[in-house]
Amino acid sequence: MTRRALFLTSLTLLFLPTCFSAPQETAAVDLSGTVSQAPREAEGQERLKKVQEGVSRYVELLMDRYLDYLATPSTTTKLAKFQKSHFDALREAGFTEDQAIRIVISAGNPLTGFQAILPPQ
Repeated sequence: MTRRALFLTSLTLLFLPTCFSAPQETAAVDLSGTVSQAPREAEGQERLKKVQEGVSRYVELLMDRYLDYLATPSTTTKLAKFQKSHFDALREAGFTEDQAIRIVISAGNPLTGFQAILPPQ
């Protein structure tokens, strides 16, 4: 599963219970007989704030675990082998050493999506 798919699945599972919970009618009637929506709006704002805090904690935990995964020796070894293989394939395809290095650097880290921006030659 790609990182983006994992992230979107996680967010979906996080928001799913909120999407299907029954709305609570909390409108209040003042003395003039008009219906006030203020309590309902305040409840909605409070619910939104709780969801945002939950998402923030979840994303922080998810990123922390992902960074731990990236830091493991087996992961960094695999990444090094991938980048070396990419470089070798570029050389075999006819790119110069400098061109292949620049391509590998600009492609970035496939695990994080980071891409380097190199100055023009």
